[in-house]
Amino acid sequence: MDETKINMLYEHYKCNVETLKAAANKRDLMFLMLILSIMLIAIQSVNAEFINGLLVSVGKLDDKRLPGNALLLVTFALASFVLFIRYTQACFFIDMQYKYLHTIEAELNSLFPDTQLFTFEGLFYKNSSSFYRKAVSFFYKRAFSVILIFFLIVKMMYELDGKTHFDIYFYLNGVVFITYLIYVFIYLFKR
Repeated sequence: MDETKINMLYEHYKCNVETLKAAANKRDLMFLMLILSIMLIAIQSVNAEFINGLLVSVGKLDDKRLPGNALLLVTFALASFVLFIRYTQACFFIDMQYKYLHTIEAELNSLFPDTQLFTFEGLFYKNSSSFYRKAVSFFYKRAFSVILIFFLIVKMMYELDGKTHFDIYFYLNGVVFITYLIYVFIYLFKR
């Protein structure tokens, strides 16, 4: 066995494991921020004055200089959409990283015949039949997307209901929410 090759491959493996852990932390933070953005959209729809008060007290903004409720909704919707895109990118990167780790593990294991020393991060994790892991995976991949689709459809119907005046913000919101909805559908069926 070439000890230099083994050491280099092992160091590369450790580096990729650290990259995977950092990406998982980033994904989790993106998910929390995404949930917060969705909550802001929901609260702003029901009680815009609460959000305005929150922006004044927490953001130290002058209440006379606050944008209108329609502009805030566009801002929250666009921020939520961007967060969802970043969240899905992090999810895809993690999936690719696990596949790559599996190939590195296979190469390392081939250097040690009749052993499976390197199986923790790649193949073992992906093939683990833990009910809890499968349930969490189902929620993040499928259930959350379905809930988000339902939320976006209800939100669009809420904005349309009783609307007699269609201004630029209404159309801007429509474009953002429809694009968001299409992207969530693609994500739901891509995985």
